[in-house]
Amino acid sequence: MSDYIAVRMQGVGDFVRTMERGGVELDELKSVNRAAAEIVASAALLFVPRKSGNLASTIRVTATARAGGIKFGGPRAPYANPIHWGWHRKHIRAQPFATDAAYLAEPDFVRLYQEHLDYYIDQVEGM
Repeated sequence: MSDYIAVRMQGVGDFVRTMERGGVELDELKSVNRAAAEIVASAALLFVPRKSGNLASTIRVTATARAGGIKFGGPRAPYANPIHWGWHRKHIRAQPFATDAAYLAEPDFVRLYQEHLDYYIDQVEGM
C-alpha cells in the first residue's frame, strides 16, 4: 500500500468553484498543484532513508485541480508505510521523511500558491 502525504488548505473547494464561475481553466490550477507537490517531492529525496535507494525511487507526484501531493511505496516498496510512520511492535522507529519534507518545503510552496492565487483572483475580480 502506498502512503500519501498532503497539506490541507481550507477554502480550496470554494476557491475552485469561484474560479470555475469566473472562467479560469482548471488545468491551470492542476499545474500549480503539481509544481507545489514537486517542491515537496524534491525535499523528500533529501530525507528518505537509503539502504538500496529503492524507497526513494518510488516517490511520485500526484495532482488534480483541487490538490497536489506525493506518494511513495507500493508493490516495489511495501515497507514504506512502516519506515515512514514506524511500527512499535516490530521495533521500527518512525522516519517521517515525507512529513519532514513538507515542513521544510512549506515556505516555498506557500509562496508559489500565493503568487498564483493572486493572479487568479485578479482574473475573477468583478464577478
